[in-house]
Amino acid sequence: MYTLFLLKSNMKKDKKLEVRKIKTRHSSNMTYWVKNVNSRTTIVMLHGIGSSSSFATKVGRYETNFNIISLDLPGGKNGPKYPGLTIQAIAEKVSHFIKHHVRSRNIIIMGHSLGGAVAAHVANNTRKVDEVIYLSPFTPYLAKTKTYKVASNYMTLGDSKKDIAKKALLATAIKAVAKTFGFTNLGAFTDEESNEFTLLKNNVYKKSYIADELLNEYKSVRQPSFFMISEKDVVVGTEGVNKFAKSLGKEVIIIEGTDHNPFVSSAKKIVDILNEKYKFEKRLFGRKIIEL
Repeated sequence: MYTLFLLKSNMKKDKKLEVRKIKTRHSSNMTYWVKNVNSRTTIVMLHGIGSSSSFATKVGRYETNFNIISLDLPGGKNGPKYPGLTIQAIAEKVSHFIKHHVRSRNIIIMGHSLGGAVAAHVANNTRKVDEVIYLSPFTPYLAKTKTYKVASNYMTLGDSKKDIAKKALLATAIKAVAKTFGFTNLGAFTDEESNEFTLLKNNVYKKSYIADELLNEYKSVRQPSFFMISEKDVVVGTEGVNKFAKSLGKEVIIIEGTDHNPFVSSAKKIVDILNEKYKFEKRLFGRKIIEL
């Protein structure tokens, strides 16, 4: 079951977003921006690979029925390098943040791209999460795409002269494809010292993770959840994500005329979808949605 969503409405800007930096109880710095409309519902937004909390700020410019907390995830654009970084490690930090710092009657996590996989892990790690939204998420179906197979071959090459020569050829092809898809950090997929490369190697292009663990994480999520997919997503594959969502028996909303990151061109459509699903309920006691 899916819904084709297309709305036209006027833009209305809210007040300037609040920006905060906190130090968690684990003594690891985490930055984020927050929009507080004094609602009982808060959506915690998780960005994809090589991105940052700013990916969701366009959504925050519109009137919303919900509060927003957009996190800078470990390994993201605004963070330091993390040797051995994994999706599981990121999810642990996000889970800790939600458990100990987010104060809201209804907590929803919304993960975009790789953040979708993080969201599944987080939902299984903490009972404080009431619902999950997967936005153009990374799923096991990604392994069936041609681009995945090319990049996967690159990850398996060693350091022999023959493999180094193959790496050079594949790196050129990967960067060309990445540029076509709109990625600005073209070295992310070939720079072996980068956080992005580490995540790709440890999770995205690791068959045991994508075929088994990731699939089980999605299946294990007990909270209500649904998928939002861009109509023209060539990165994670619109058709593949749609099939995967249906295999889980989940609702799918396809956002017409958009690519992998609908926040860029269709933020208002996303807000309208979410406002329709989550009606405004005022917080009865206090205004804080984050407590340290």
